Amino acid sequence: ATFLWLAYRSRIAAQQWFGGLGELAPVIGGLGRRWIPIAPLFFIALGATLIYGAVSGSVHVGSAMVLTLNLVVGVLIFETLMQAFVRRLDSQFPFFTAATTTEKLPDVAARCIRVAALIVVAVVISENWVVDVLGLVDGNAWDKITRSARRAGLTLFTAYVLWELVKYFTGAYMQKLAAKALENAPGTMRGSAATRLGTLMPLVRFTLAVLIGAIAILISLSDIGVDITPLLAGLSVFGLAVSFGSQALVKDIVSGIFYLADDAFRVGETIDCGKAVGIVESFTLRSIRLRHSSGQVHTIPFGDLGQIANFSRDWAAVTFTLRFARDTDLDRLRAA
Repeated sequence: ATFLWLAYRSRIAAQQWFGGLGELAPVIGGLGRRWIPIAPLFFIALGATLIYGAVSGSVHVGSAMVLTLNLVVGVLIFETLMQAFVRRLDSQFPFFTAATTTEKLPDVAARCIRVAALIVVAVVISENWVVDVLGLVDGNAWDKITRSARRAGLTLFTAYVLWELVKYFTGAYMQKLAAKALENAPGTMRGSAATRLGTLMPLVRFTLAVLIGAIAILISLSDIGVDITPLLAGLSVFGLAVSFGSQALVKDIVSGIFYLADDAFRVGETIDCGKAVGIVESFTLRSIRLRHSSGQVHTIPFGDLGQIANFSRDWAAVTFTLRFARDTDLDRLRAA
C-alpha cells in the first residue's frame, strides 16, 4: 500500500524524470508517459509474489523481490547518469558531434552500453527467480542451459555493435560527401566522385546489414548446438530454386549493381531510359524512382531500363537550323 501511494504521489515527478530520459531511451520515456498504471502493476506483482512466498514457504522470495527492485531502480539511475555523461561529452568535446551528423558517436556508445546493461540485468533477474524462487531448475542445470545461450547472446550483441558502428560511420560519411559536393563547383572531379560514393552508400549499407545479420544468426545457431551444415545446404537449394523461379528479380538486382558500378546515373540527375524521363529521386535493390517534371513518379525495375541518356553530365549541345534570305552576305553572317 505504501508503494502504491508513493507511485501515485510521484507520478508528476516520474513523468518529468523519465520524460527527460526519452531522448536516448525511448522505452523509459514511454514508461514516464504511462507511469500510471505501469508502476502500480509492478508493485502489485511484487506484493503477489510476497504472498506466494508466504504461502509456499519459500525463503528466497523476499531477497528476490529486493534484488529485482534494486536492479530496476539501478537501471533508472544508470540511465540518468549515462545521459548526463553523454551531454557532458557533447558540450566538452565538439569533435565527437560534427555539425554534419545527426547521429552522435557518444549516443551510439551509450546505446550499446545500455543494451549490454539491460541484458545483464535481465539475466540476473531471470536466474534469481527461475532458480531460487520458482525452483524450476537447479543451479547446475541453469548453467548448462545458459552456457550456450550466453555465447549466442554475445555473438548477437557483437553484431548489434558492429551494425551501430556501420550505421553511424556510413551516415556521417554520406553527409560529409554531400556537404563537400555542395561546396565544390558543379562538374568538378572532386564533387563528381563524392556524389557517386554517396549514391552507392545506401547499397553498401544494405549489403553490410544483410552480411552482419546472416553471419551473426548462423554463429548463434551454432553456439546453441544447432548443426548449420544441413541448414546451409537447404538454403543453397532453396536459393537455387528461388533464383530459377524469379529470374526477372535476379536480372533486376544484377542490372542495378552494374548500372551503379558503371556510374550511369546518380541521385538528383535527369535521365531518359526510353520508358520515362525524370530526375533520379531514389532507388532500391531492384528498381529506380524517377520524378517527372509534371510531378508523377515512375518506378522502373533495373532490368527494364535499357539504354540510358543522362542529361546532367559535363555539358550538352543543341543543334538547330537557321534560315536566311538567298542574298544574305555569308561573311557578315559568320562574323555575327
